[in-house]
Amino acid sequence: MDGDSDRDRKISYENCFLLGSAHAPYYDVHRSAAGQCNEGTVLLTECGGFWQLSSNNENERTNSSFLLCNDLLKCQKDFSSANKADKKSMCYDLSYTIKRLIRGMASSRDGSRHGFSMTFSVLLKAFSFIDCNEIFDMMLDLLKIKGVTSQEEKESNFGRLFGCFAIVKSRFAGQEVELDTDNVEDTLFWKLMAELRRLAKTKFYMEESSTSAILSLMSAVKADVYQKHVADKMREWFKEVEVEKLTPSDLQLHLAVEWYGKFDTKRLLSTAMVEKMSEPLKNGASSHPRVHGVWLMIFEMLGLQTEQNTFGEVRARQSSEELDSKTRDMLVRLWQTVVDDGLMLGGHERRFLGLSLCEMLVRVLPSKEVKLVMSANVLNCLVNNAGRKGTILRDMCLKLINSVIAKAQGDSVFSETLLEVFLARHRDFDKSTRTRTVGTLVESLNGEKAMEHLCRLISIFHDNSTDLQANEKGSVKIWALENITSLLTRSSDKFPQSVLQYMVLWLMTMAFYTREDAKEKQTIIDAPACDFLKTKFVGFLEDLSHPRQSDNEVAMEVEESGGVEKISKLLKINLKPILGEHASIAS
Repeated sequence: MDGDSDRDRKISYENCFLLGSAHAPYYDVHRSAAGQCNEGTVLLTECGGFWQLSSNNENERTNSSFLLCNDLLKCQKDFSSANKADKKSMCYDLSYTIKRLIRGMASSRDGSRHGFSMTFSVLLKAFSFIDCNEIFDMMLDLLKIKGVTSQEEKESNFGRLFGCFAIVKSRFAGQEVELDTDNVEDTLFWKLMAELRRLAKTKFYMEESSTSAILSLMSAVKADVYQKHVADKMREWFKEVEVEKLTPSDLQLHLAVEWYGKFDTKRLLSTAMVEKMSEPLKNGASSHPRVHGVWLMIFEMLGLQTEQNTFGEVRARQSSEELDSKTRDMLVRLWQTVVDDGLMLGGHERRFLGLSLCEMLVRVLPSKEVKLVMSANVLNCLVNNAGRKGTILRDMCLKLINSVIAKAQGDSVFSETLLEVFLARHRDFDKSTRTRTVGTLVESLNGEKAMEHLCRLISIFHDNSTDLQANEKGSVKIWALENITSLLTRSSDKFPQSVLQYMVLWLMTMAFYTREDAKEKQTIIDAPACDFLKTKFVGFLEDLSHPRQSDNEVAMEVEESGGVEKISKLLKINLKPILGEHASIAS
């Protein structure tokens, strides 16, 4: 294959045929006038054409598959040219190769199943004249499951699973097929359905993959035809099992049967149904570390499309600023019942699943709605595990935090929404997790949101309720002052000069003057807060005096929106006499 580029050698399976004869095989096959290969099969074997399909290296499998398929295309073309009256017959090499590929899918050696099933799928798609009904029956005959040892039965079942996947991929996935509604049970569609269902019930580790193939089959039939001629047959699979006792994969199928073509999300995600589904959904942690397909089904039903939907179709998510009330209620109900009060209180694998779900939704939920999934137990898990090395939860915690930080950059609404959550539940989140999550959120705020955050911090400082003073006296006030000074120095370009002047004088008064309430005759500021400001004030002024990138438009927006008056009221002190000649600016 002189002149091949790396891209050509890594070409996708379906597209490899489009290159035609531009890529000659490494080996030469001598064909007779009848179009049959005299030594082709032997030479393919001797040159490792089949052997390399079992390689653990994906590139080697792809290259070997390409060479084999490209040669078979030429062989079949020669055969058809020599037998024009019988163009739908397979040449000897193609027939032999398909049988060998079927047997190879039952091999557990290295990457055999992947390489052989991939090539099998490509051939079925390339040679559309091949009758897959016959191929399916041939597969069942070659991969016997009766009268064999348990190990051979296991290998045959895996071979059948990969074979079914190859047929579904080549003849059904992404297509719309016509179903013989008069004889549904005799169609290839239902034969595949029945075999995949049988495979799903053989061993638990085959259930999820078999279910995925069934869903791909379902999507190939029109929804109305499916509900009329297929749905009832599939309902027979679950008629004797209560929802609470379904496996995660069976629940996924149950939801798909009832939803596909009807799309009645309200009934399927009602309060009563969520209670029934709770245990099967929590058992979805059995697919650790992956997210089980039943959850993708749930998200699809809520209109929260991730990379691809439940039926294997890639769809762009429709963005919106907020969820409609019905969807929000269903998500809150589901999250509270199954995740926050279920998964997040379970073992490591269940909490891992809960964090994975949260990470997925953080990326797809509207910015204003992300607080729905950043619930109390999710945050507790992050605080307890993000900084703890040697646990399976740490990497997932950091992945979720990184997703939060990535979305916060450039999304001020998202940042402000999560800041409210962190301030209400875990003010020391950054210190506990050893990250800069809250710091990044603060820096991502625009001028208006930064002003609101400053007002929020001042309100916390003035809040003397007992729950805020539960720790060491003054600790909450010190925390608020620390965040106020940090906000002013890091985001000084987002505030007008008059607000900065107010804040500097207020902090200076706090640090160096004792103030008493005229009515109560009590000291307003406690000693720890004053001592903290005394040690930090000079450094704060130095940081504030550094050259800053001014943003006059942002500052003007804040000033015109009444930010100065709001700050003056929150500080609970009239600073105009202190400002002196600058009083007119501050007002």
